Amino acid sequence: SPMRTYGHLEKKPEHFVVTFDRNGALVDSWTKNDHMFGKVNRIFSDPNDPERHLWISDSKRQRIFKFTRDGDLVMQIGEIEAHSIPEFPWKAEDIAWLPNGDFYTVGLARIDRFNAAGELQASLLSPGSGPGQFADLHGLILDADRHRILVADRGNSRIQVFDDEWHFVEEWPNIFAPYAMRMQTSDGHVWVADGFTSKFLRYDRHGSLVASWGQWGIAPGCTWGPHWFDVDEEGDLYICEVYGERVQKLRRRPDVSPDDLRLIGPARKSPRLNSSHITI
Repeated sequence: SPMRTYGHLEKKPEHFVVTFDRNGALVDSWTKNDHMFGKVNRIFSDPNDPERHLWISDSKRQRIFKFTRDGDLVMQIGEIEAHSIPEFPWKAEDIAWLPNGDFYTVGLARIDRFNAAGELQASLLSPGSGPGQFADLHGLILDADRHRILVADRGNSRIQVFDDEWHFVEEWPNIFAPYAMRMQTSDGHVWVADGFTSKFLRYDRHGSLVASWGQWGIAPGCTWGPHWFDVDEEGDLYICEVYGERVQKLRRRPDVSPDDLRLIGPARKSPRLNSSHITI
């Protein structure tokens, strides 16, 4: 972050994974696991997992970790397990699960499928800027209803859409830097966080922009590089900023209509695609 000082950079990192309550009070810190991490990128949870394990991607160590809710390590996948090679390096920017426990990772110019035990099953390696090619992938959505797969192709400033056999369907261009995206339950609209313009963009399922909002800055309510976002059961929005180096909670206003297109609704959690339908 440009806000860091030299003293900050020299300080030994600690408290990589912390837990807060709804009011922002610190509850816990996984200091016992600090030695595992280099730079925590994102934290995930498989919506189909009854034990609600936590998955963490580390963009410096180039690994993903699976933990219990108490911070006990269950599994980790790194460059060796993912068959990373110099021509096609592996990185996990986002993860999406299938109901059978298989999961996909996306990052750089790779899409990889693993089984529930973390064993690599298949890879799609396609660097470039043409249809079906990638540069710095940052997001993945499995659209079960329409049998579509969406990827945030950040390096090419677009969203690409595929069918469930990974055949290219279309692209949604001119999205400067799609850092993160999520599909909401109510209508299948896709919200995209643009990390360069610091705006949240709402697209319908045909790729038409229907709403946008956001303001760059470090003042409360502004954002600087939104890298992840989510909504809780009360409709409050949480934003993680990679350059602002903070998490903000925006409370849903009671005077705003639930039909307001600017509201980010609950995410669609569990794809119902038959796992045999998605093949790479």
